[in-house]
Amino acid sequence: MDETDIQLIQGPPGTGKTHTINGILSMLYFSKKKVLVCAPSNTAVNEIIYRLDKERFYDDVKKNHPEGRLVRIEGLGYESPEEIQKYSLDWRINKALELAFEDEGIEYS
Repeated sequence: MDETDIQLIQGPPGTGKTHTINGILSMLYFSKKKVLVCAPSNTAVNEIIYRLDKERFYDDVKKNHPEGRLVRIEGLGYESPEEIQKYSLDWRINKALELAFEDEGIEYS
């Protein structure tokens, strides 16, 4: 795939779309490519992230914190399910602020 390629994957439920997307993402991850994944629902995006987190293809690189390269950007007022919150941009910003304040001895809430 070239830098400007756009791929559309669609089909009825249960046909392997998420599995296919995760395979492509795995390949692109190890090629250090940047990818934007969009879906018509939060549930679809959550499922992709949940499976990426759960499946084994990240095992080889987990020690390098792959979640640093996988970011879920949420709509205003939406909060990801707890098991994938560490991928949320909002969660990461709050965590970074919490750690920065903690280093200064200030309680962050």
